[in-house]
Amino acid sequence: MIIVRPEKALVAESVLWDGGADYVTRQSVTGRGKEMGVTFIRAWLGWRRKSYPFLRKTLLTALIPEKNVSALTRKLIKQTSTGRYGDGKIFLLPTLQGASSSCK
Repeated sequence: MIIVRPEKALVAESVLWDGGADYVTRQSVTGRGKEMGVTFIRAWLGWRRKSYPFLRKTLLTALIPEKNVSALTRKLIKQTSTGRYGDGKIFLLPTLQGASSSCK
């Protein structure tokens, strides 16, 4: 599972497909990490404060062969990092077994 900024989702998806991923899904999600959301203070029309505790993110779920995991992880970090809070997270989980629901 990879959580990235929405503007980096296509880059991350390309890295996954080029790196040999067998399966990739993309979902729009909201969440927050160290950036703790964002607050805007508007000065026009009087002072007004607006907080957004959760920010838009993209969740990519991919099935990656074990031999490609470390190389893909390094490449994902390099390609999607901006150096700021909110860049995302990569969670590595083993897949013990899978089955396709479309095959008989």
